[in-house]
Amino acid sequence: MNASCACKLLALTLIGHAPAYATEAPLIWSFSTGFTISCTPALNAPYNAVIFGAGNGTLYVLDGTTGGNLGYVDLGDAITTDPFCDLTDTSMRTYVSVPGNRMYALIGASPWWYHQCRGQCFSPSQWEQGVYFGSYDEVTQCVNRLTGEHMWVFPSEGLVQGAPTVGNNGAGAKVFVATGEGYVYCLDPFTGAQIWGKSGFGAVISSCTVHAGKVYFGCLDGMFYCLNGLDGSIIWSYNAGSQIDSKPAIYGGSVYFGTLGGSLFRLDASLGTFHWSTSLGGSVLSPCIYLDRIFAGTTGLSCVNASTGNVIWTYPIVSAGSPATMSGRVYVADGTQMICLDGGYMYGIEDEDPTPVAALSVSGNPCMETSSLLLNLDEACSPSITLYDITGRTAGWMEPGLLTQGLHSLPLAGIQGTGGHMPQGLYICRVEAGGSSVSCPMTWLGGDI
Repeated sequence: MNASCACKLLALTLIGHAPAYATEAPLIWSFSTGFTISCTPALNAPYNAVIFGAGNGTLYVLDGTTGGNLGYVDLGDAITTDPFCDLTDTSMRTYVSVPGNRMYALIGASPWWYHQCRGQCFSPSQWEQGVYFGSYDEVTQCVNRLTGEHMWVFPSEGLVQGAPTVGNNGAGAKVFVATGEGYVYCLDPFTGAQIWGKSGFGAVISSCTVHAGKVYFGCLDGMFYCLNGLDGSIIWSYNAGSQIDSKPAIYGGSVYFGTLGGSLFRLDASLGTFHWSTSLGGSVLSPCIYLDRIFAGTTGLSCVNASTGNVIWTYPIVSAGSPATMSGRVYVADGTQMICLDGGYMYGIEDEDPTPVAALSVSGNPCMETSSLLLNLDEACSPSITLYDITGRTAGWMEPGLLTQGLHSLPLAGIQGTGGHMPQGLYICRVEAGGSSVSCPMTWLGGDI
C-alpha cells in the first residue's frame, strides 16, 4: 500500500449523528404503458437504464434519470416475470422469460437469442457464463449466457418460482433454489450437480438470499429460516405468523423481509432474534435497501428507517410490486406505469456535541485488489464491513474481528462473498460499529478479489 495515495473520501461521526429525512418522496417521472406491469424492474447501472416488461408483451428500456424511452421490443406475450441485467461485460445484455416456454437474451432492446424451454419459465438470474431459471416442469435449468445453448438441467421436487440465487456458501459460488414443495437445494453452478438438498419446509415461492455463507428464505406457512450454506443444516428459524412471499434483504447485520399479512420484519441475521416489525398494510413483498432506508411496496410504497422501523413516508400508488433502487432513486410499478421517486434523504446532524468514533477512507482510489480500507477507530470494537453496488445490492463483506483503538489498514483482498470476481464500477463501502455506521464511495477497476 502506498500511504501517500490515501485520500479521505468521506468521514462521518458515528455517535450523535443521525440521518435527516424528507417527509415525502417527490415524483421524478412516470412512464405509462397502458398495460399492467407485474414485475420488479431490472437496473443496469453502467447504462443508467431501467428495464421491465408489461402485459402487452413489450419489454421497455428507459433512462433512469429522465424516464425517456431508450428502446422497446415486442416479445409477443404478456411479461409477468422479473428481467435480469448481465453486468459481466460492457454489453447491455438482459434476460427475460415470456409465455411460450421461451427465455430471451437481449442487447438493449434487440433480441440476441432465445432458448426454447421444456416448460414455462420463471424469472432468471445470471453468474459467469450461466443463466439460471426454474420452469413449470419442475426443473432448474442453466443455459449459456452468450449463445442460449443448454448447459445442464436439475430435476427438483416442486416448482422453482423464485429466481435461483448464486452466492458463496463458504466454499465458493453455488446456486441455491427453493421449491413450492418445501425443498431447498445447493447446486454446483457449472454442472448442476446437487451438493445438498433439504426438505420439510413450508412452500417457498420467492428467492433465497445468500450472505456470509448463510442461506435465508421465508415460507408460505409463515416460517423464516437461516441455513448453513455448506450443509443445509438449520442455524435458526423464526415464526412470523403470516405467509411470506418476500426475498430477504440483508443490511448491517440484520435481515429484512415482508409478509402477506402486511408487516415488515427486522431480525438479527446471525442469531434470528427479533428487532422490530412494522405494519404497512396490504401485502409486503420483497424490500430493497439503499444505505439506511428500506423501501417496501404495499397499497403504497413505504420508506422505513432500517434501524428503528419508523415509517418515514408512504407514496400512494394503485398497486405496488417490489421496488428497486439505483443512485438514490426508487423505481416501482404503479398499475400500468413505471414511476421513479426521489429517496428523499440527506445526512444531518442532530447532536450539537457529537463524539467521533470512526473515519473511513480508501487508499489508491480508483482501487484494485492491492488497495486497502483505512479505518480509524476512537475505541475498540468489532466492525462489520459491507460493500454495496450502486443499486444497493450486497457485493461483498468483511468481518475483521475485534480491532483496537487507532488506525487500521484492511486489504481489499480480504473481502468475501464476491465469488472471486467483482465487476468494474462504483461501490459504497459501509462500516457498522456499535449500532452506528460510516460510508465512503469506492471506484473499483475490476478483476479478481
